Amino acid sequence: MIRFFISALVAIATFSVAHAQLPMPRLNSIFPCGAQQGTSVDCTIAGGDLEGATGLYFSHPGIRAEPAGPNKFKVSVAKNVPPGKYDVRVIAPPGLSNFRAFVVGDWPETLEKEPNDDLKTAQSVKMPVVVNGRVDKQTDVDHYSFSAKKGQRVLINCWAWRIDSQLDATLRVYDANGKELAYNGDYYGKDALIDFTAPADGDYIVAVWDFVYGGGSDYFYRLHIASLPHLDVVIPAAVKPGEKTKVTLYGRNLLGGKPAPEQMNIGGRPLEMITREIEAPADPIKVLSLRDSEAIRPARAQLDGFDYRVASPDGGSNSIFLAFATDPILVEQEPNNDQKNAQKLPIPCDLTGTFTPVNDVDFYSFTAKKGEKIVVEIFGERQSGQIDPYLAGFDAAGKRIFTTDDGNRNIGQIRFTTQTRDARWDFTATADGEYFVQVRDLYFQQRGEGRFSYRLCVHRPQPDFRLVAVPVHDTQPHSTSVGRNSKNWMDVLVFRNDGFDEPITVEAANLPKGVTCEPVIVGPGKTSVPLVFNASADAAIGHADIRIIGKAKIEGKDIERDARGGGLTWGTTNTPGIARMADGVLLAVREPAAFSLTATPALLTAKAGDKVTFTVKLARAAGWNESIQLSGFDMPQNTTMALGTIAKGANEGKVELVLPANTKPGTFTFTINGAGQVPRDYALVQDPKKPRAANVRETYPSNAIIIKVEGK
Repeated sequence: MIRFFISALVAIATFSVAHAQLPMPRLNSIFPCGAQQGTSVDCTIAGGDLEGATGLYFSHPGIRAEPAGPNKFKVSVAKNVPPGKYDVRVIAPPGLSNFRAFVVGDWPETLEKEPNDDLKTAQSVKMPVVVNGRVDKQTDVDHYSFSAKKGQRVLINCWAWRIDSQLDATLRVYDANGKELAYNGDYYGKDALIDFTAPADGDYIVAVWDFVYGGGSDYFYRLHIASLPHLDVVIPAAVKPGEKTKVTLYGRNLLGGKPAPEQMNIGGRPLEMITREIEAPADPIKVLSLRDSEAIRPARAQLDGFDYRVASPDGGSNSIFLAFATDPILVEQEPNNDQKNAQKLPIPCDLTGTFTPVNDVDFYSFTAKKGEKIVVEIFGERQSGQIDPYLAGFDAAGKRIFTTDDGNRNIGQIRFTTQTRDARWDFTATADGEYFVQVRDLYFQQRGEGRFSYRLCVHRPQPDFRLVAVPVHDTQPHSTSVGRNSKNWMDVLVFRNDGFDEPITVEAANLPKGVTCEPVIVGPGKTSVPLVFNASADAAIGHADIRIIGKAKIEGKDIERDARGGGLTWGTTNTPGIARMADGVLLAVREPAAFSLTATPALLTAKAGDKVTFTVKLARAAGWNESIQLSGFDMPQNTTMALGTIAKGANEGKVELVLPANTKPGTFTFTINGAGQVPRDYALVQDPKKPRAANVRETYPSNAIIIKVEGK
């Protein structure tokens, strides 16, 4: 029996992947992709569908742009903008573009000047400096010369992969006679770093090129050359909100630094160490936020934390990531290389350790009661980004009872792949007693050094959730625009932590004028929901940084979590794409779409085993008369919906949702999507008498449908 479900609903939004082909500004690069505090730079943008661009949107209000010609802007950075990475997007008639990184620094900056293709034509720069350059063609190799004193420790850090570039950076350093002194390919992911000590007073030359000799406007970089502080490791790697935590920072050129133990060496180069007392913010919003000057990849999108730098008279260091932790903070105590010497841990705790030297294996122990549930989780890839952790569990007799390598579910498919190399053990004690955990790097026999740091968290289950909102296109960088008198949607992805499987209501706030969004529900077992935006015929053209809020009950308490933004940075096909978190969630309003769908019933209750018929009405824009195909999107698990059609010239169709007997009970949200052929320039050419471009397949959602499924 089908009946309308009218009682108050907790809704969460889950989105399906769409393949929109209508014009959407695509920002591939902005050059230069950064500037020093308190300065202005002339920037050029490159990409697709950028014609008529009127401005740039920056995620910090202290960064502003003024048009300076076709695809050119004068960008000004206020003195009080903190150093770090921010998002930039292009504002154009079709909507708001995807994001790209724009970096604000506190070092002097300069632009690359061609020709600088060999040692003889190397461009002269003065340390400290940030060089904004580009590998323009496949055979391009850029050279820069600088002076250093004997014994001076010089750090050359190439930022590219970390700031959305296609460049696979490679560095080589020569002396004035052309003798090679140092080389590096990958250090920070695909980015290169060279640390060398000048053997004599004189000039030195650094060469920059792409490892596979690619090139073009997308192969930009920011080359840091300096003898300023550089951070590599922080121990502990987590701090408690609202408290002061003493940490040890390991790095190079640290003011007042003392020599670090030899086992902390990186690539044979010694490190220095300093201690700092860091007071983390107590603000409840900040402690549930995530900020880093490097690109935050999808696997880390559920963490909470911030970036930390140290200052010097000539400019600050690079940043290092510190996580927020609520459990007691501990540090690894060596020796702990076997079960007999295992370090005893209280429950709960948040411990920081390192895999150094080569062959390092770390053991820990904890005591549990029979039937007690314990979570043992290691953050390696998600903390330092350097390691592939392996975890094993043992009972008191030394019997292996658990092993695991990679963990975590992929909730974002190929456009926001959340799978991680980190390991996790959800453990229920079979008897009172002591249990042991062994952790190591998967390749421990070949590598081990100071920067291979990790956090080992041992605690009882703490159910919680985090949300990430991403555009629906599954293979290309994109953004979300809703046309006047039309609908469009975002995918809201859900990290369900420590067994949390309660319904989550998802709603939107701070919407553009004239745009509404009905709350949706993320049902049990679901990790995504479509959040549908509906713009009125007179909605204001423009864009807004909106809030998407998830609400749920955890142990009887009302909990709210703001969604973070994210998306692809470069296109992909059938493999996981390169993606990262964004600084916010943006929604643009533009001209009407060709059609809009409304499905009924929108609220209902059904039983497992039922079949539900939906009526889908089609509102057509003037002059558009094509057929559309109907399909269900992000439906409850195990349910099916055969494809439906609204014929050319018709305005209504029907589809049937089949709920098998094994359909999981709960309240769920889904949409019925319509796909049809639309002229590619439809939204840009409002006069139906003017010729239009060729058709492309475009998909739009119906309103959100909320269904309560009861057991048979």
